[in-house]
Amino acid sequence: RSLRPASQSDSPQGNTPAGIGVEIGPIVRDGRRRKRHSDRVSIRDRAYAGFDEHGYQMTPSRRCLDHSGRKQRHILGMSGGTTEVVTIHQTLPGAWTMITSDDHQRRESEAGTAFSANAFDRPDPSADTLFYQSPRYVYHIDEGAVAAVTAAIRRHVPLGADVLDLMSSWVSHLPPDAALPLGRVVGHGLNADELAANARLDDWWVQDLNADPTLPMADGTFDAVLITVSIQYLTRPVGVLREIARVLRPGGVLLISFSNRMFGTKAVRIWQETPDAARPGLVAAYLAEAGGFGEPTVEANLPRRGPFGGGDPLWTVVARRA
Repeated sequence: RSLRPASQSDSPQGNTPAGIGVEIGPIVRDGRRRKRHSDRVSIRDRAYAGFDEHGYQMTPSRRCLDHSGRKQRHILGMSGGTTEVVTIHQTLPGAWTMITSDDHQRRESEAGTAFSANAFDRPDPSADTLFYQSPRYVYHIDEGAVAAVTAAIRRHVPLGADVLDLMSSWVSHLPPDAALPLGRVVGHGLNADELAANARLDDWWVQDLNADPTLPMADGTFDAVLITVSIQYLTRPVGVLREIARVLRPGGVLLISFSNRMFGTKAVRIWQETPDAARPGLVAAYLAEAGGFGEPTVEANLPRRGPFGGGDPLWTVVARRA
């Protein structure tokens, strides 16, 4: 897993191979064709379509958040079937009370076991190295959302920072070097061709974080860590976040950005069953379970929808190393 120098000779070309995977969202990519779904079927419905054999329930669950004055840890997990989570709030250090609207019962969850056993199941449980073995030189969000990612990086990443771009690809969405001079930029991903084509990376390596979340870096190596439109694919997000806390310097920043698009076969169950507006709370729950971070903040870029649709929404959860 040693780092290798990034090649500067490769250039992005080609397109997503047919049959490799279809990314779902307001705009659906089907090979080289793109079409907008006018029926506005929910993302979760489209994600589960055709996956009955995996045991997922096809009926969407209703879910809401209770924005009370108490400190919340929004959605920590689902215990089998479909659970309507009203709110989750911290009762004692390391313990949360989950109140569900279907049974109105309270259950205590100790730190480290807050998520149900099947929360991170996926319709396609095969190795991610197989799914990502063919390069995809595409943008997974639209121009407006890309600009929002870049703006968030510019706001929170300091000049000269050493940056780790986790689950990266052929583009990192970083501001131009003239606008934000950085120190060392290290990338990680699952496709060597994509990483080699990323001109912003000084070094990169390939590793399946779902198989092994351990990062091959010393403690306190980076000033900033980026996870861009990829958090939904982690089956061990708490373990990865603990590793991020380890490799961040004190006061270092973590930016987790995501939209409402995903590869439905690879996104974990708890993500797909959580409404768009509640997903920042789910990420906050990951961070609380991992420890090592201060209270996160959420930045939302939500384009206004018109008669012909709208742009991709983008949420960025910002957390600093304690």
